[in-house]
Amino acid sequence: MTGQHQISVLERHFQSAIQIALVAICGWVALTTHNTAVSLKGIQRDMTYMQGEIDKLRNDKGERYTKSDALRDMTTINNQFDVHNAEINDLSERVRQLELEISRNKK
Repeated sequence: MTGQHQISVLERHFQSAIQIALVAICGWVALTTHNTAVSLKGIQRDMTYMQGEIDKLRNDKGERYTKSDALRDMTTINNQFDVHNAEINDLSERVRQLELEISRNKK
């Protein structure tokens, strides 16, 4: 009887340890589930905001900067560069001519 009594005491301690482990696991699962729910709410809020921004962009078609707008602007800019390059080349040539004229007059 003493042997059976000792086994049942050991069994009770073992069962208590298992119960403590199960309670700890249940607590961890609850905490993890709560944290996941909080994160999910934040993600849902962000998704709602982004969907609103996407819808606003779709509705603002008249204010969009399109590829054809970019090509038109690049053509204008390139034409202005060409004009400025021609002016720079003209000024450079005039400076060279003046330098030659000055060097001739010194002699």
